[in-house]
Amino acid sequence: CIVFLYDGEWSFTPDRAVRWRNHLDGKLQCRNLLEERRSRTGLSGQVRDLLLASPAQPPNAHEIAHALLMSPRTLRHRLGTEGTSYRELLDEIRQRLSEEMLIGGRLTVAETASRLGYVELSSFSQAFRRWHGMSPRAFRSSRT
Repeated sequence: CIVFLYDGEWSFTPDRAVRWRNHLDGKLQCRNLLEERRSRTGLSGQVRDLLLASPAQPPNAHEIAHALLMSPRTLRHRLGTEGTSYRELLDEIRQRLSEEMLIGGRLTVAETASRLGYVELSSFSQAFRRWHGMSPRAFRSSRT
């Protein structure tokens, strides 16, 4: 696929085309995961939907409670009755999206971390090791 972007004149710009494709791929991954999660019911499904809407800057628990018209304490309590928590749902989404982004192979580990809202690459790497018992690079190598 050849992409032409207008910069005052018509020209092929491979770097911009790659960045645009990566952006669209990330949006598609989030949309697919969001559709899959919509089949879940209950409060945890609603929280997942809100987290997936903005994975690079996920809303905190207080913002989610406000969006769902409840207090943060009620949110914690109701998620607890469903056997989960805000932190667990956020980790689940970040884990799943990181797997998809790394297996896709178009993004670097640093770009994946940034798209998932991690400010520091080391924080993402530590979380990824906790989820999979290996580094993101090792995970990518094992899947390709």
